[in-house]
Amino acid sequence: MKPVKIRLTEGDLRAQGMYILLEENEEKYTKTGITSPPNRIYKIEIAVETIYNNKRCRGKRSFNIPKGTSITKAIESLLGKKDEMIKALKEKGTLKVEKTLIEKKVSDSRILNDLFKIWIDKKKINRRINTVRVYSIYYNTHVKDNIGKKNIDNINENDIQLEVINRMINLNLGGNTIKGIKRISKPGRRVYSGAVEMPRVLSGLGIAIVSTPKGIATDKFCRTNNVGGEVLCFVW
Repeated sequence: MKPVKIRLTEGDLRAQGMYILLEENEEKYTKTGITSPPNRIYKIEIAVETIYNNKRCRGKRSFNIPKGTSITKAIESLLGKKDEMIKALKEKGTLKVEKTLIEKKVSDSRILNDLFKIWIDKKKINRRINTVRVYSIYYNTHVKDNIGKKNIDNINENDIQLEVINRMINLNLGGNTIKGIKRISKPGRRVYSGAVEMPRVLSGLGIAIVSTPKGIATDKFCRTNNVGGEVLCFVW
């Protein structure tokens, strides 16, 4: 794969430092000079640079983009990632430090709570803050104070059933019941979303109800079929 500089319409500078990874035989630009996305899942590489301790530092990361996503939509979804990378580079001087430290810690402990902390720190690198927060809340509520204190080699199916699943059921968090509904789009403030930036409710534990050109659909349907629409409500 070869990185190719992304071009948007003239005057649109949002894609600065962004490259699409293409095969040699794939079309790079349309007749109007705009970057043409391939008909497959593709990758966009973001390269950033900043000053750290009076030295110029550079870093880059690549991100998977779903098939059928336009270049403009892909760029819009990655602008937050670009800002996060620049912030990390300013604070640490590299994008690799946190990942290296995490991998070094893996063999230090076999206690589930310690391993979860290592895992959640890894997720903080590429996941949204809200996604990581949901993972942490569920773990701290249902696992941390029981089997979380055990060595993973000593945890069996009965432990999971008795100390996690039964606990969730007793707290009325199991099953298929609806716990809440939140209205999103309102007459005075309509909320619309494209397929790429479609919101995830509780990191996938809930659903978003969306009015699309294909009818009322869930957020999962929208992402799968690359359609957007008006976000009516969240259900969980």
